[in-house]
Amino acid sequence: MTLDQVLKTLTQQIKTVDYKIPAKDRRILISLSGQLDQGSFLTENQANLLVKILTENVKSIEAGGIELTESLTYPAWSHPFRIIEKIRKIYLDQNHPDLIFVEFTHDKRLRTKLISLNGKLSGSVNSLTSKIHTVTFCEKNIHLLLREFAGDKFTIDDKISVFDQEIRKILKDKTNPYNVFQLKNENLKKIIEDEIGPITHDNLLLLHDRKFRYQYQISEKITEKSLTTDIAQRTSPRIFIDNKKVSLEAVIKSIKELHRFPVLL
Repeated sequence: MTLDQVLKTLTQQIKTVDYKIPAKDRRILISLSGQLDQGSFLTENQANLLVKILTENVKSIEAGGIELTESLTYPAWSHPFRIIEKIRKIYLDQNHPDLIFVEFTHDKRLRTKLISLNGKLSGSVNSLTSKIHTVTFCEKNIHLLLREFAGDKFTIDDKISVFDQEIRKILKDKTNPYNVFQLKNENLKKIIEDEIGPITHDNLLLLHDRKFRYQYQISEKITEKSLTTDIAQRTSPRIFIDNKKVSLEAVIKSIKELHRFPVLL
């Protein structure tokens, strides 16, 4: 008998014959047999696992009436082993320019590694299929993904590799290209200066106020406390002002100080 035939015979009898097989091994045997019944032959790893379980339980199985020694001595199989194509790639898709695609064939270890990044990534991991997962396309996620899967032989999209090289260089140099006082993009600097004036520490109020519009960073704080400085140094694009504590006149005064006219009401 081929070993897959042994497996089928064994699992057909396993409910009626008292084979002294550990519960864990019994579950694996039934699972492998069910896979064969569905028309999906064993992989080489599954075949090796089957041989291991049969070898460890050979006395119990033969006591139940199945001759096993010869089949294990000269192992044979009714079909070639099923080969699982290994897919491991991180790439971009022009139809979804805001996403990074992470694709790999079933691998519990890789899936666990990807899920473990959920609390660190910008946004969350979304699974489109059992093989294809997506995360938001941004510098932080590129850095985290490529560090996490560095030793797992993923094929990396050329564009992502270029971004990663730039990110590595920035981290190595320990400079912040988004710091408003270190901007190298002359076009961006001109746009900012045309709107709010010079990029200097004397102009911190307006520089703070426009950081969301132009997506730069500014770490220097204004120590003076007022409604205007609170608005300028807000931590998100929107700010809530309680009309029970602050008058409309005070809000309008701050809007004037921040040069934010025209205003839509």
